[in-house]
Amino acid sequence: TCDLEVPHYHFTASRFKMVNDRILVARDVTLNFGDVPVFWLPFLVQSLRDGRRSGLLTPSFGLADVVQTGSRSRRQVRNLGVFWAINDYTGAEAALDWRSGDWLAVRGRFDYRWTRQFLGGYANVRQVFNDEGSRELTLNTSNSWEPGERTIVSAGGQYASSSDFVRRETYDPNELSRTLESSASVRHTFRSGASVDVAVKQTISELGHI
Repeated sequence: TCDLEVPHYHFTASRFKMVNDRILVARDVTLNFGDVPVFWLPFLVQSLRDGRRSGLLTPSFGLADVVQTGSRSRRQVRNLGVFWAINDYTGAEAALDWRSGDWLAVRGRFDYRWTRQFLGGYANVRQVFNDEGSRELTLNTSNSWEPGERTIVSAGGQYASSSDFVRRETYDPNELSRTLESSASVRHTFRSGASVDVAVKQTISELGHI
């Protein structure tokens, strides 16, 4: 789990087995930093295959989502979905996020990266259905291209239909305002070390619900 000769961290398990040399299943797993155990897991499943591949995403939830600490506590589960490895350069995923008594979110992502062409980027979309009957939508994309060793071209955009929901539920600073924004830039560096930047940015703030 750590490629250094003296690993910074490692996992130990009391029992484990390999399934068709493709999946490792372990029970009574302990995460160790150096020789100090710091975290325990009842089980762990790890793929042994290399490269990009399609499969299920790893769900995310906390202890409070399993053990209720009060009548007002709410359960929350994120990242229930699948990833599709379209090829070596592109991938897509679809997932659900849920919070009891509050909202259900459906989100998707598409990403691409051609290393030889120095081209990459992603696009995200999320549709949230509140229990009160309202809907919230967020979109964001970022793309970059390096046509030469000294030139970088980038473009992106973002949109959030509701600032109230985003401020409560996200930690992404790009989503903390209800805005429609698009931007593009070109940067070229000369052999002397001097550089020229040309950027265009357009922002329309305080959009209404769609």
